[in-house]
Amino acid sequence: MPSWSTDGCILAQSLTSLLTNDVYSQSVDDCVNSCSDGPCPLVVGGHSQGAAMAVVASIDLIQHDPELITIGGSRALVDTEPCTAINAKRHFRFVNTISGSRRYDYVPTQLNVYNEKQVGWPLYLDDLGNFPLGTTGFGDDNGDRFPFISIPAHERSLYMERIDEIINRPCFPLPVAGWRDGHYCRYDAECASNYCDNKACKTGLRRD
Repeated sequence: MPSWSTDGCILAQSLTSLLTNDVYSQSVDDCVNSCSDGPCPLVVGGHSQGAAMAVVASIDLIQHDPELITIGGSRALVDTEPCTAINAKRHFRFVNTISGSRRYDYVPTQLNVYNEKQVGWPLYLDDLGNFPLGTTGFGDDNGDRFPFISIPAHERSLYMERIDEIINRPCFPLPVAGWRDGHYCRYDAECASNYCDNKACKTGLRRD
């Protein structure tokens, strides 16, 4: 896949058009500077390919230190070196899971044939209404969960339904951690115990 590099980040060539769009950049600058008490907070987000475009946009807008929220996003970065133009600690990426089949939204987790990666905090949504939200922790992740992938899990309406449930919770901040004992899993890192056995997080066990 053709790629393009900026500030230590190697991007897919097809995702770089925003980096040279002066009209877009100026409109965002004007919006950020419109608040009377200082720069407005900037949140960049998107779903699917739009999420990948949001990652690229956050590189272009790094001077505003944007918060990046992606939903079922495809990979935008090539995994060859650290990407210093993204504040990864402000990137939160939602990934749907399906409990019955123990599968994941196919777009962010499909077979990784181009050595690409995701960065930031993965937040796994389940269909059991459980909290805390699942996470494998902060850091780079190639996202590959193939062949345990699901096309229906990518539907934007399903994401919106689950995110609405989160928004309507009576208390904040939301708890985020590895999945609790007994929760379905495929990989050790998904569990608070760091041990997934027979597709379930196990009680009292931990792998170091």
